[in-house]
Amino acid sequence: MLEQDFEAEVIRLGLPLSLKAGAACKVMSCGPTKLRELIAEGKIDGRKRGKDLVIATASILKFNATLPQAEFAPVKKAKAAAEAGA
Repeated sequence: MLEQDFEAEVIRLGLPLSLKAGAACKVMSCGPTKLRELIAEGKIDGRKRGKDLVIATASILKFNATLPQAEFAPVKKAKAAAEAGA
């Protein structure tokens, strides 16, 4: 998606255009240190509004879209469970 698509998605979903740092941390399930690391790395867009740090909601959506797909190995049946069912 292009940056404009993420901004349009924020508007379409009725989300706020920006979030304060605390709210962004809750949305992203991370702490303030990780949030600031992501800003320093240029992965999300953080700006100062007076004393507040605000994060562009579109940049959070864009960051989440770049995360890799989770892959898991098949679940093995427990030996005890197999024996109990027999």
